[in-house]
Amino acid sequence: MVDQLAISPEPYIKKCKSLAKAKSPYIDVMNGRARLAWLDDGGAAEFMDRVEMNRLGISYEMLLDALEEVGGETSRNGSYLINGAIKRRLRMLFC
Repeated sequence: MVDQLAISPEPYIKKCKSLAKAKSPYIDVMNGRARLAWLDDGGAAEFMDRVEMNRLGISYEMLLDALEEVGGETSRNGSYLINGAIKRRLRMLFC
């Protein structure tokens, strides 16, 4: 018999609520990896990994397209604006 590990969705739900309140989500690039980021109420950066973004309907390819639109690339660390497609997706989810 194999024991199953139950993973609580609570941390993910907290992240989604924090993202929903964020005024300016952005793309964070660090060490060749892009991820969706935002500042929480206290000013600390929060991030979504690929699996979490996919659950929101935002693919890694969408993130890379947005990065390319603003002249960014994964070889340059930094913070970049999200594009209209990601903004619309977030609005659909949280408004």
